[in-house]
Amino acid sequence: MPFCWLQRFASFVTAFFFLVAATDFRSPTQADDPAPAQAAHESAVLDRIFANWKARHDRVRSVHITWDCRTTFRKGSQNPLTTRVASLDRELLFEQFGAQLWIDGDDHVCLVGTPNFKVPHPKPTNTRRVVSRKVIVGKTMSLYWAGSIYATGDPQPSVIGPHAILAPSVTVDRWMLDPSYQAILLTFRPQASPLSWLRDRCDLVDENSAVENGHAVKCQRVVPSTGRFYPKRTEACWVSPLRDDVVVHWTIESPPHGDWVGSIRYKKDGTCGWIPSEWSCESPGEVLYEYRVTSHAINETIEPAVFSQGFPAGTPVEDQLNGIRPKQIHRYMIEPDGSKRAISQEEYLRLANVYDTPPQNPPKKPAPAKPGGN
Repeated sequence: MPFCWLQRFASFVTAFFFLVAATDFRSPTQADDPAPAQAAHESAVLDRIFANWKARHDRVRSVHITWDCRTTFRKGSQNPLTTRVASLDRELLFEQFGAQLWIDGDDHVCLVGTPNFKVPHPKPTNTRRVVSRKVIVGKTMSLYWAGSIYATGDPQPSVIGPHAILAPSVTVDRWMLDPSYQAILLTFRPQASPLSWLRDRCDLVDENSAVENGHAVKCQRVVPSTGRFYPKRTEACWVSPLRDDVVVHWTIESPPHGDWVGSIRYKKDGTCGWIPSEWSCESPGEVLYEYRVTSHAINETIEPAVFSQGFPAGTPVEDQLNGIRPKQIHRYMIEPDGSKRAISQEEYLRLANVYDTPPQNPPKKPAPAKPGGN
């Protein structure tokens, strides 16, 4: 009996030894294999996305897109019709027609803005009148306003005069980009300045996100702060593998400065692939922009005059190309013969009226007539 018990015990020990040995002597990296395999897979997904982005960039040399826009300023947000601190007591709606964007290569951009008509409004007239023009050529950016961008129908609107600014284009950051052409740059120039989505600074977050019914891939990057006007922010974009990885949704989070959320819809062009047809851009609780493309031209020759950075006669100009310190800024008026006449900061602000300021010395009201006087 003892011998049988010892035999059974010896058999149990032997079996246990082989079980432990099988566990201890298997490949030491076997338990860790899923992690490097997953990392390699994520890297391959990002490589594919950025390769498709570059292929689209190389395929689309120039872009000319025209759109209409509907803008909704939310109740409680800042009133856009005044520079004074004033909140809206109801939603304020505007409609814009025929705004245009040209892109040629990576360093030529021209954005032309047309009037924003307050809704409801009578049938708008002169809808294609240029009220703003932004041009980037290489390292130089020019901004021109012909007056107020809003047409309210008010017989006594706030009068903003024509004025212009010249500044280095390197100061253009995605945080300060005009929301009207975010979608176009994300589609055709996501890796170029000023967006600069780079492969080595991007992480894969989710291959089956809720966007696009679970068929979108979410990528994300963190952009560190580069100064008081460029706070740290987290940016994400969702791409569609079914459409050559075009961006279909994007967000910018930059507390406490507010967030932005955008979405893009596409139509397929037989020659150039997916082209944005509609898009939206929203700062929740503040403003919503909704765009609809009315025409587009891809890879057509763009006249050099489109990217001219000259200004009409009578325009006061603030030149910041040498810096933004008071002694580095030059201000001048464009004369009828094209010459530049130096003006002071006070004259520039008075002519531009960009701060909606009342006259420094308003005329005195006449004294009321005395009773019984002639």
